[in-house]
Amino acid sequence: MHRLEAIRSEFQNLLLNRPDQPSSSPNTTSTTPSPTPSQESANRSSILELESVAQLIDKFRNDWHDIHERNHANFSKFEVADRLLIVLLERCQQHANVCKRMDDIPNDLSTIQSELHSLTDIAGELKSKLATLEDRIEEATAEHTRGEFEAWKRQEQVRVKEELAEKSTSKARSRAQRSI
Repeated sequence: MHRLEAIRSEFQNLLLNRPDQPSSSPNTTSTTPSPTPSQESANRSSILELESVAQLIDKFRNDWHDIHERNHANFSKFEVADRLLIVLLERCQQHANVCKRMDDIPNDLSTIQSELHSLTDIAGELKSKLATLEDRIEEATAEHTRGEFEAWKRQEQVRVKEELAEKSTSKARSRAQRSI
């Protein structure tokens, strides 16, 4: 940018300080001959060329400013796109993890299925053992009940024998008393 300004200044200086132009000082009289028509047309064409160059420089400067502003806008857009890309990559990674887990599901299901079969077998064995234990408990309870009944029966028999013996003794006493 500064370089373009420097070039423009140089061209303006060339236009103002041309040796064939008369001096504009008020105290000096013009001793230089007036320019010929061919020199005038040459000067005019060089002035037109310099003005064209100045316009071109202005156009370049304006274009440079546009490019610079677009660069800033594009950089801002880049930052937004970069953040969105990071979010997109994170989501892609999450999707990849989900897909990997889904791929592992058949293996996990077969493991779970075999473990369920093992648990079913263990539950069947446990049920069988519990049924056997229940039968043994019922037998033990029946034997205990029989044993208690037999003990009660013996006690009752002893009590009945004792009562009978007592009644027999009391009858014998009563007979003995009546016979007296």
